[in-house]
Amino acid sequence: FIACLVSQPFVLFQYTEAGVRHITGRKFECIGSFVGLIVGFDSTVTALLLITCERLFAIISPLQHMHRVTRKTCRVAILVTWTLVTAKSSVLFLWNKWTPFAPCIGLALMSDLYSSYVYNLALYLCMGLVAFLNVVLGCAVVVAKRKAGIMNASQTTTKSVRRKIKSSQGELKIVKIVFLAVGVLFITWIPNNTLANIVLSYVKKGQAPPYDLLVAYHMTRSMTLFGTVADPLIYFLQNSQCRSAVLRLLGRTEAQLGRQHSIYSLDSNTTESRGSVSTLKTVTDC
Repeated sequence: FIACLVSQPFVLFQYTEAGVRHITGRKFECIGSFVGLIVGFDSTVTALLLITCERLFAIISPLQHMHRVTRKTCRVAILVTWTLVTAKSSVLFLWNKWTPFAPCIGLALMSDLYSSYVYNLALYLCMGLVAFLNVVLGCAVVVAKRKAGIMNASQTTTKSVRRKIKSSQGELKIVKIVFLAVGVLFITWIPNNTLANIVLSYVKKGQAPPYDLLVAYHMTRSMTLFGTVADPLIYFLQNSQCRSAVLRLLGRTEAQLGRQHSIYSLDSNTTESRGSVSTLKTVTDC
C-alpha cells in the first residue's frame, strides 16, 4: 500500500504533459520522484524476500516457526527493511549527477559508482536471493506434498496428524500466492532492466544508443510500476488475512462490504431477508 503511494510522483512527473513541464529544470522534484519509484520497487523486492524466507521456515520447521515468527518480530523486520531501503535510496539527494534540462531517468541521475556498487549490487543480490530461495521453496513444497500424500494414504492416521495435514495444505496455498507474486515481479522487471543495461553499455563506450532501443527502453520504464502495484493487489485478493488487515486500516470490514453488497442485490427476496437479519443484528448489538 505504501509502495503504491510513494510511486505516484514518478507517474505524475513522467507520464503527464503538465508533470513533464513542471519537473524540467527542477532538481528536488526530479530526484524525489525517482527516489519514490526506487523505494516502492525495492520495498516490493525485499517484502518478497522476507515472505519467501518466512514460508520456507514455516514448511521446513513449523514448530519453530510458530514460536519464532510473532507479530513483534514481523514488525521489527518490516521496520528495519523500510529503514534500509529508504536510507539507500535517499543517498541520491546528495550523491547524483543531475544536470538542468537533462531527462529525469536513472542513467542521467545515478553516478557510475552509486549505480554499480550501491543500487545494482543490492538489487541483483536481492533478486538473486529471491530466485534461489523460491527454487528451494519449490523443492520443499514437493517434499511436503509427498509426505502429506503418504499420511493420507495411511489408514492409521490420528487426529493430530490430520490437523497437521490440513495446516500444511493451508501453508501450501500461501506458497502459491508467493510464487505468483514473484513471477509477476520478474516479468515486469526483466525487460526494462535488460534494456537499461544495453543503453548503459552504449553510453559508457561514448556511442549513441540506437533510436529503436531508446524507444523500447522508455516504453518499458513503466513496467516496474505494474509489478509494484500488482503484488499488493495479489496479496489483497488472494489472502483473506491481508484483505482484512487492509480493510481495518481503511476503517472497513468484510462484513460491512457483504452487507452493502446484499443491499444492492438484484434478488428482492434475498435483499429483504438479509436486510431484516442485518437490522435484527444491529438492534441486538445495541
